[in-house]
Amino acid sequence: MMNLEPPMAPSGLRDFATNDAEQPQPNRPIIRFGLCCQNCGHEYFSLQEVLAGEYGVGGIEATCDNCGRVGSVFHASRDGYDGSLGHLLFLEAVSGRQPLKDDDQREIGNTQVAAGFCYSIELNELAAIAEEEHLAPQDLFDWVVVYARNSDQNAWREVWEYECA
Repeated sequence: MMNLEPPMAPSGLRDFATNDAEQPQPNRPIIRFGLCCQNCGHEYFSLQEVLAGEYGVGGIEATCDNCGRVGSVFHASRDGYDGSLGHLLFLEAVSGRQPLKDDDQREIGNTQVAAGFCYSIELNELAAIAEEEHLAPQDLFDWVVVYARNSDQNAWREVWEYECA
């Protein structure tokens, strides 16, 4: 039986340092990791949607507000269940980027960022697929949520989500 304790961040977050995992809501199977710039350790970012041509948004990037380093938080062509298994390669080509905006159409910047990952598959099935495909089990998530929190807020808010299975 595979042991996922403590939870490890998916390899798609390799552009960032991550803090300890937390499960923000016990009734939802989401594991959340806060992000820090791998270059300077800063915790505040601006978020951009990565566009995949006619298919719309294919991912999210974060730009460090301190040093300007850009990292991929998620891209559908390579991350998550379908991306890791090569099912979404048609989303690989990047056709542009645009600032991620909140519900009031304000750009999301100068904010702390966290990424949450949901696994709805049974652990034994997840382990079998990961072993068969030579993948890390934590990379086979089926839902990703990006959270933001400004310096004047205590609570995280969901700003973007994607079903990837």
